[in-house]
Amino acid sequence: MREDLYSPTLATREVERTKSYNIANLFYVAFFGGVVAMSVLGIRNAKWLQIEKKYIRLLTAMSILHLADEEEENT
Repeated sequence: MREDLYSPTLATREVERTKSYNIANLFYVAFFGGVVAMSVLGIRNAKWLQIEKKYIRLLTAMSILHLADEEEENT
């Protein structure tokens, strides 16, 4: 019995392609851009990966809270 190793086995329907940022390059964004830059790219990346909207809202809220906490520490 010969198996077809090149046929998809996990997906019975066509898979939608998504785009994302290269994770290795996000280190530079975090280092030079800080919280604001990482928040913007994280939210954009979540939208590109088609994450549920409730999680995107949670990410946005956490980003705002972290930014507010950072501003409080600087004063």
